[in-house]
Amino acid sequence: MPSNRIFVVREMRHNKVIPINTDSNDISKDELKDELAEYIEKNQGLDIESPYNDSEFFRSIKPVIYFLRVFGLFFKRYKYNGKWQTDGWIIMCIFMCCIQLFNLARSCLVYSGSDEFDELLFFKIQSTIWTLENAVKMLGLMYALFKKNKLPLFFQLWTTTCKDKPLGKHLKAVMKFSLMISTNFVIVNISSLILAFLAVPELGDLFLHATWPGIVGSSNNLMFKVMFTICVFVNSGIAMYSVAFMIVLCFALSREFYEVTDEIKSFVEKDGGFSGDLESIRLRHQGLCRMTNILDDSFMVVIAIVYIADVPMSCIILYNAIYVQHTLALTLLNVFWMVILMVHMTIVSIVCALINVAAHTPLEELYRISASQLQNQQIQLIMFMNRLTGGEVGLTAIKMFIINRPTILTVIGMLITYFVLLVQFKTPATAICHCNSTSS
Repeated sequence: MPSNRIFVVREMRHNKVIPINTDSNDISKDELKDELAEYIEKNQGLDIESPYNDSEFFRSIKPVIYFLRVFGLFFKRYKYNGKWQTDGWIIMCIFMCCIQLFNLARSCLVYSGSDEFDELLFFKIQSTIWTLENAVKMLGLMYALFKKNKLPLFFQLWTTTCKDKPLGKHLKAVMKFSLMISTNFVIVNISSLILAFLAVPELGDLFLHATWPGIVGSSNNLMFKVMFTICVFVNSGIAMYSVAFMIVLCFALSREFYEVTDEIKSFVEKDGGFSGDLESIRLRHQGLCRMTNILDDSFMVVIAIVYIADVPMSCIILYNAIYVQHTLALTLLNVFWMVILMVHMTIVSIVCALINVAAHTPLEELYRISASQLQNQQIQLIMFMNRLTGGEVGLTAIKMFIINRPTILTVIGMLITYFVLLVQFKTPATAICHCNSTSS
């Protein structure tokens, strides 16, 4: 046999054949990988360890990535010739970011007039808070995509810790459902706005007066209506698809935690013995915990702004609904937004709490293991249990608190308390005063 053999490796990313020469009859997989990395580095520049290089998981979430790119919420950052670079979608992100910052500046300028404290004050505040929320979401997500130790590292660790596992049938259904809900909200929101401009002059004038003071009644207000519609379209997409992206990643990561629990359960015997390698399972769980921390660093700003913005907006809408007399159209608008805010906060809270629950599910199975029957794995068992009982694992709101099930109850209780207080202290429409009106 000749001493020089040619290995042909098909690089799926570029769909072409790469020949690799070796000088020995036997070659290991690691040596083959090194040869491939050297070839790619020399001929194409793309680092083989780049987070998006031939990733099955990344390809499986392409539908979410597509919508994120449309609204300027995703771009790739990878190594090329040893340097970190970004792809062309960063231009779309910058363009959408400029639109959103313009929208935020516009929503703040409505308070500079002489009638900034008129009857539309609360509607203006509501619009400003929503615009600010989406601007923070966009900037936070762009920062997480740019920093190589955040989302790029998460995708890179997925290829090693989770063996580059693509989305399964259940997770694909979750992704499709989240995209369907997000797309329907964008369509309904834009359609309602266009309908208000065309068929409900009261709401159309309200939107213009609250967002472009002095434009109502002018001859060129069509241009401002189009600009406002574009701003609402961008706002709606940022609000929904950023959360849909987080939902997909959280469900995928929680599925890995549950698989660790199932693996432990399969090795635990009836008499308390353990027939598996506890250390390898512990290290896998620790790797998932590290990915959870990276995911938290990437989305903690998004999670925090959901609570910081949506809770005050809910309070404002409740106040308007109870204390201010509105027409039927405006009442329906307030009900629509109240439902959207409740669903928005509920989904974010449940998805974040799911990570917390899934990360701690192995603890119940570990308690079933008899330490006396472990063969030289007692230390690994103690370390594993200390990791699960020593601190909470999950997503946070800028490191202030872990999002878990008690957090959901706290938010719900706070809103219910506020609603009860508003109703309790509402002045009745007609008050009867029983007093002594006799005169001497």
